[in-house]
Amino acid sequence: MPTGAETNAPAMELIWESKDIEVGRIRSALTEQWHRWEAEYPDPSVIEPGSTEQVYMRASTVNVIVAVDTETDAEWAEAVLAHLSDYSPSRLLILVRNGRPEGAETYTVRVKVEEREHTRGVAPVRLETITILAPPGNDQSLASLSSPLLIPDLPDVLFVPYGPISNNTLVSSLFELVDILVVDTIWTRDTGASFAVLAGNATRQDVSDINDLAWSRMLVWRQLVAQFFDQPAALDSLETIEEVEILFSPIVDEGRSGRSAALLMAGWLATRLGWRAPGELVSFRDGWRSTLRAGETGKSREIVLMLSEGARTDTSGGLEKIRLVAGGTATGLFEIRRISEDEIETTSQHIDAAPVTRMVHSRCPDDRFLISQELRRLHEDPTYTAALDFAAILWPAGMDS
Repeated sequence: MPTGAETNAPAMELIWESKDIEVGRIRSALTEQWHRWEAEYPDPSVIEPGSTEQVYMRASTVNVIVAVDTETDAEWAEAVLAHLSDYSPSRLLILVRNGRPEGAETYTVRVKVEEREHTRGVAPVRLETITILAPPGNDQSLASLSSPLLIPDLPDVLFVPYGPISNNTLVSSLFELVDILVVDTIWTRDTGASFAVLAGNATRQDVSDINDLAWSRMLVWRQLVAQFFDQPAALDSLETIEEVEILFSPIVDEGRSGRSAALLMAGWLATRLGWRAPGELVSFRDGWRSTLRAGETGKSREIVLMLSEGARTDTSGGLEKIRLVAGGTATGLFEIRRISEDEIETTSQHIDAAPVTRMVHSRCPDDRFLISQELRRLHEDPTYTAALDFAAILWPAGMDS
C-alpha cells in the first residue's frame, strides 16, 4: 500500500515494557522525543536566534483511538492513519487488546513522533503515535487510560478497522469517551451482532456520530441507482418495484465480505422508498429472501428482496450487482453490475423507452481516502442511521451462526 504523504526525516520513537501503564511517563516521552527532534533537525525559518516561539506546529485536527486485536492489525492501522494523503490526526492512540502473549505480566509501550512534509512558509504537521500492546483480559485498563492520553479540546474519534464490534469490552468501554465512531463492517464476521451494537440505544446515547466505511464505499452505487429515476419517464417505476436482487462479494481468506454492504443497500432502498420489513431474512436457495411491504394499510403491495453471495473478489468487500424489477403499469428493469475493479456497467429499460447500457469508470475506493473523508465529516448521516436500523431488522444477532 502506498504511503501517501511522506515525512521529512525518520520518525523518532521510544519503546519500553512495564507492569503498569504510566500516563506521566508517556507524556514525558513525547516531550523528550520532540526535544530530540528540534535538536537534531533545527528549523532554519526561525527569524530571531534564541526565539522561544514554537515553530513546529501540531495540526489541530482530531485525536484518533484505534482499537484492534493484534499487533499486525495495529501495524496496518498505523501505516494508513499516519500517512493519509490530505489529512492528519493530531495524535494516534493505538490500543492492542491481544498484543502480548497469554499470561504475560507486562505491557509494551511505543511512543513515536514524526513530521509531515510541508511547503516553504507553511508550518509542518506533527503527528504523535502512542501504541500500547496489552496481554489478553486488560480491556478495561486500556479503556480507562485513554482519556488522559488525548490532546484536550479536540474531537475524539474511535476507529475499529476490524472486528469484533460486539462482545468487545474495549470497544464498548470507549464509546462514552469519544464523539465519533468509525467502523468497517466488511471485516465483521458477526454482522447481526455488530449491527445490533451500532443500532442500539446505549451506543447512540454515548456516540453522537457513527460512520461505516462499508457505507462510504457504496456512494457510487447509491448515486447510480438514483440516476435511473432522474428521468421523468422512469419515475413512475419507483412506485411499482416488485423485486430487488442484491449480489455481494464473497468471504475471502482474511474474512472480508460484502454482506454488510448488501444489507445497508437494502436498508437504504427501503427507507428511501417507504418499505416495511415484517422481520428478518429467511434462507432461500443460495441466499436469503424477505417479502417487504409498501403502501398504505389496506392497500399494501409486496416487494421481494433477495440477497446472495456473488463470485467476484475485486469489489473491496462491496457489491457485485443490484437489480430492480418494476411491474404493473410502469414496468422496468434497472441493473448495476461491477464488471472489473475499475468499471461498473448500468442497464435501464422501462416502458416506452429503448434499453440503455452505459459504462462508468469507478475504481473501488482506497481505504486511505475513505478514512480521511470520515475524519473530516464530524456530523451524523441520518440516511446511514436509517439504513442501519433497517438492516438490523433484516439481519439480527444470531443470523451469522
